[in-house]
Order: sequence, then structure tokens, then C-alpha cells
Amino acid sequence: MPWRKKADTGPMVIDDPQLLDSAPSLAAVERFVREVMPTVPGGRHLSTDHRGHRALIRDAAHDRGLISKVHGRTVDFYDGALKVGGMKGWVPSLVTREAWVVCKFKDMTKQVLEAAGLPTPAGVSLDADQIDEALAYLGASRGPLVLKPTVGSGGDGITCGITTEHELRAAWDAAAISMSAEPKTTVPRLVLEDFIDGVDIRVFVVGDHVAAAATRINCHVVGDGRQSIAELVDEKMEWRQRHGTLLNHDMEVDHGLLARSGLTTQDVPADDEVVVLNGRANVHLGGEKVDVTDLMHPELRQLAIDAVRAVPGLGVAGVDLFAPDVRSPDDVVVLELNVGANLRIHNAPTYGYPRNPAVDMVDEMIATAKRA
Repeated sequence: MPWRKKADTGPMVIDDPQLLDSAPSLAAVERFVREVMPTVPGGRHLSTDHRGHRALIRDAAHDRGLISKVHGRTVDFYDGALKVGGMKGWVPSLVTREAWVVCKFKDMTKQVLEAAGLPTPAGVSLDADQIDEALAYLGASRGPLVLKPTVGSGGDGITCGITTEHELRAAWDAAAISMSAEPKTTVPRLVLEDFIDGVDIRVFVVGDHVAAAATRINCHVVGDGRQSIAELVDEKMEWRQRHGTLLNHDMEVDHGLLARSGLTTQDVPADDEVVVLNGRANVHLGGEKVDVTDLMHPELRQLAIDAVRAVPGLGVAGVDLFAPDVRSPDDVVVLELNVGANLRIHNAPTYGYPRNPAVDMVDEMIATAKRA
């Protein structure tokens, strides 16, 4: 299926280098909050479910009448004497060793996706000693870049919005620190890619279908024309303290980001004005999880399925897409494939109905065992 790309609109210009880490994606975030979040079926959701990732899967197995046997970090599921599947750590048995290796290394994932004709950000894979090649790519680029280690999770070692040699060298050092924590058997490599303006979409694919999809949106408030930003933050924090996932995470306000927009926390935003409070979508910094399973464009759903199919032996994965608009397939790219994707983003969203892909995963294990 051809993935559409809009006509080139020219280079992205950023005047303030201090804003590089957050500026390119704020417009897409603001548009999502303003246009998409009000249409999410179910609206804002107060989840009181505290179950973790593995507990959700074990409970789903129990609901299907399976017996769990735990051996350290390994859990096996049995239907009578028949072993139907299980997990090693967070990785389900639906993922082969070969598929796990492909998904573990971002440069290898990128190669497999590109070989399948699927869209990925333009970029290069580099060894840890190839900073000169990285500087050459930066010199030829037309917009901000992203540097990330090929191995890692949770955003460790990733720097966004790089436009100068100084920023690239600082990002290179940050990536090196992140890579130093990896096992010595891991060859340190990096990926330098064009920065894409948009929102990230986690699509949980099981077998040949999408079980759930959600996006994480930066910490923000929406003005009512009466309360200050500080008061809006306090009001939202009161609600977050009753949410099963968000109660342990404060809303982190980047005062420098506000200042560059001419704002302080004492200013009163206009009615329906979106104020993004920091440049990260991380939940632990005040970000919010939004279910978009029913809002996502059908071609985005198919792209996620195609990405999983591109890796032999990959029976389940959290596919990370990046798109300017979840309602359109234009300019979408595939970022990563996660074999141990956390189900909590789907089970306890901030907006939208809870989804439980664990049920789909266990059903797929049972079906696979019966076919064997």
C-alpha cells in the first residue's frame, strides 16, 4: 500500500536554539488537544485500575481458564497439560528469538521496515566513532535532527531538535552515556534521523489485527478565560491524584518554555487556548494517554499491521508511529517495534475507554498452540 507524503513545504526554521527540544512538535500537540481530544469516545477517563503489565496478562490467562506457572521472571500458561504460551520478562512467547533481535536494535528494525517498503524517517546508522559522518549529515540537512542509540528504551540517550554542531556533540555524549549501561556484548551504534513534526501513536498489534491504539500528549492546560495557568495546573492535579496511573506523576512546568511564549504561570489563557507546559510527552512529566483506537485513520492501522508482518516470527508488538494527525495517513513514519510494550497505556488512559490487549494476546497464544 503506498503511503502518502504531502508536497515539500521547505525547511523548518527555528530562531531560538534553546527551544529546539520542544518547538518542532508543539503545533501538532496543540492541534491534537484542540481538535481531537474533544472527540474521543468516552471523554476524560478516571481509571482506578492499578494492575501492572504482567498482572494484566496473567489475569487474562486466568479468565480464559489457564493455569500460570512462575519460574523467576518466566511465566508459562497451561491449558491442562498443554503449554499454550507465556512470557519471559515482558516478552511474550508469540515473539521468536530472531524477531526479538530485530526489534531490539533500532538500526536493524529500520532496515527491515525499509526493505518492506514501509515509511521510516530519513537518516543514517552510525558507529560510535563516526561523529564526523554525523556532522556531515547535519551539514547537509534541511531541518532539525534526532539522535538515538540503537539499543535502549524509555527515551534514554535520545536528543531531539539538533541543528548545530555543538548540539550534536552534546547529544553524542548523552547517547554514549546511555550506551555505556548496555551489556558489553552490545555493539554501540547510533541512528541520526530527520525530526518529524507530529504526535507519537502506540499501536498494539496482535496477530493480524489492531487490539488498541493510544497516543501520549505533552503536559498541558486548556484555558477558561478566568483561571491562571497555575490555577489550571492545580485543578488538573486534583483530578490526577484520583487516577490509577497518574497519581504518582506531577505536572512538570518548563518555565523557560512558557517565557519564550511570553507567558508566566500567573497569566490567564483565553477560553479554549491550549498551553503546552513542557516539551516531552512522558507521563511521568505530566503527559496524558489518549485512546485513539476508534479515531485512527484506517491506513495507519494497516501500516502498523504491515510493520509487524515485515518481521518474521513477530506475533505481537507495540508499533510506534509518528504522524502529524492521527486522522490522516499523510507524512506518517514507523519509528520502532516494541516486543515488550507496556499495556498500561491502553488499560488506563486519561481520555477514552480502557482497552485490554492482554485478552487478545492470550487468545492468540491459545490459537497458536492449537495450530501447532
